[in-house]
Amino acid sequence: MTDNTYKIVRFYFNDAPRTIKRGLTLEQAQEHCQRDDTRGPGWFDGYAHDTGPAKCHLDHKTQEALGFDFYRVNNSRAGGPRYVIHYLAFADSYDEAKSIANHLGFRVYRGRDFGGGFVCQSYNLENTAESIINAREAVA
Repeated sequence: MTDNTYKIVRFYFNDAPRTIKRGLTLEQAQEHCQRDDTRGPGWFDGYAHDTGPAKCHLDHKTQEALGFDFYRVNNSRAGGPRYVIHYLAFADSYDEAKSIANHLGFRVYRGRDFGGGFVCQSYNLENTAESIINAREAVA
């Protein structure tokens, strides 16, 4: 995302805010927030600069072997940290990548902010990255 894109954030009075739309121009974001259907009892939509998902940092050696970046996304409903990575980190074809990812505990990420990715919950991202590397080597 560039500095000129905006995201729509849904704010709740008794819950954490959630990003519901990304990649908008300032005019589109303002137009969205002025509509009557963007607020209700206990919630309203606002907009902010869109910086995209936060990139996660791994040990240099692990990052180089993996070849792809993890991105931090919203926590699970239970509060656990979740990360998304592109399917090409697992295999060249999507079907093969999905098979490997599911075996490792990843699921298809359905968020609009990241296409073609798999999501996992991890408290040790280095270990998760190494499991992907090992699974790729076992298939090869």
